[in-house]
Parts: sequence; C-alpha cells; structure tokens
Amino acid sequence: MASVRACVPRVGVRSSTPAAPKGVHDSAPDPAAPRRFGFTKQQRLLTSNDFRRVLQARCAQRGPFFTVYIANNTLGYPRLGVSISRKVARAAVRRNAIRRQVRESFRHAQHRLSAQDLFVVANPRAVRESNLSLRRSLERHWQDVIKLCAS
Repeated sequence: MASVRACVPRVGVRSSTPAAPKGVHDSAPDPAAPRRFGFTKQQRLLTSNDFRRVLQARCAQRGPFFTVYIANNTLGYPRLGVSISRKVARAAVRRNAIRRQVRESFRHAQHRLSAQDLFVVANPRAVRESNLSLRRSLERHWQDVIKLCAS
C-alpha cells in the first residue's frame, strides 16, 4: 500500500532563491498587455454634489432599461454613479444584481470612455430582463456616449 504525502508548507523555512520584489519584472512591460479593469473608489460618483452636477448638465440618453445622464469632468477619467430605486425593484437582491451588471459593464468599457461623469438610473423594465439583455443595453449606451463625445 502506497502512502500519499500531502504538500504542507513548512513554516519558518526560507527558500534558497530570493523572491523578486512585488511588481518587479525582468523585461519591459508589454504594450499589448491587457489594461487593468478595476473599479476603484475614485471612479465612483460619491457625493450628492457630484450627482446634482451631472443631472444639471441636462445631457441624457434614454433606453428601454436605463437612462444615462452625462456630464464632462476635469479629472481625466470617467466616473460612474448608479441609482436603482425601491419603486423599480422591491427586492434588494434584484437591485443589487442590476447594480452589479452596470458596474461590470462600465468596468469593461471605461478605457473607451472619455473624462465624463455618468449617472445610470434603472427603469422598471430592467427588473424583468435577463443579465445578457441588460449588458447589451449598457454596451449600446457606452457606444452612444463615445459617439456623442466624439462629435
């Protein structure tokens, strides 16, 4: 009968080869490497003044599931705010699911967007739609925002 040894890391034993410091690489960064697709606190609309300024800009795109309000900013990168009221979706689980879809879609589109503040408001029809339909709708909104800013 053969025994099986589990790989258990030994505590307090150092490796013979020193590890490179975090973030240090032997070669130059690859220009074709994928960009970072994070969604940090800097990329969110946080204060009521931020939301008020976007709404007062009076630039909006309406779609079947979302209304996207747009205002230019001077930060050099796009920011996102999301609002899904209880009137739209009574269940917090569904509101959070829609919010996650909006954030995920923005996260992937952020490198194509210019320096703008975007405020996405969900319409009641968004509750009954699949995640795929919501993502497609948001992708159309991002494309329209890019075209709007290019002109």
